[in-house]
Amino acid sequence: MRHAIAEVCANWRAHRHALRTFHETAMVSPAFGEQWRARLQGHVAVLADLIEGERAAGRAAPGPPSAEALASAWFWMLETQFYELFRREHTRAEEIDLVDTLTTLWLRTIGTR
Repeated sequence: MRHAIAEVCANWRAHRHALRTFHETAMVSPAFGEQWRARLQGHVAVLADLIEGERAAGRAAPGPPSAEALASAWFWMLETQFYELFRREHTRAEEIDLVDTLTTLWLRTIGTR
């Protein structure tokens, strides 16, 4: 998971202006916001499947809450945190710290044993 989060960070680094614009436009344009959120919902679905797999294997705590609810809350936290980081000047150390923090929160969110 840390590798996946680091890749999200690299994507934000490479496309910070576009991703910030998408985030901000989604807040003021209902039509764009609906499309943007629908596209990102695919990521939530993948995370929910991952949680279900970890639960089935006994490596994550069972629900409730549902895997979908956990995945959605965690994903939108990740998205908001990267938006906040990349809307200002920051250091690479801050990026690494955020990746580490989000990795820890993922493990705690799914209740890794």
